[in-house]
Amino acid sequence: MRPTAEIEAALRRSPPPMPAPGPELHGAIMRAVRAARAETPQPEARGLSRFLAWTALSACALAGLLLAAHVTAPPATPAPAAPALALAPGAMLDLGGEMPALVMAPLSNELNYVHQDLHRATQALLASFP
Repeated sequence: MRPTAEIEAALRRSPPPMPAPGPELHGAIMRAVRAARAETPQPEARGLSRFLAWTALSACALAGLLLAAHVTAPPATPAPAAPALALAPGAMLDLGGEMPALVMAPLSNELNYVHQDLHRATQALLASFP
């Protein structure tokens, strides 16, 4: 015998399939579905909780804005007395060229660092293109 014929013969010798379930099974399934649907929260309840949450959040934000509006800035401190160099412009000329270099050195260093960073960033971007 061929393999398919053997399989067919074995299937014919097997017991008959179970009978179809009765209408009571369908009724039990439908009752379970209705019960599960009744247990889920209603959309209105979720809508109310969302409404309350947004209302509370809005109230907190409004209270924060009102508080920020009523906070006053600290009183301005009086300007310090002008140094003697500012009162005597001729004294600045006596310092020569060293004062501007001394004052501008930190800013010049920062500007150099910014240029280096920009150059490195440009090189990294150019290297990333094929």
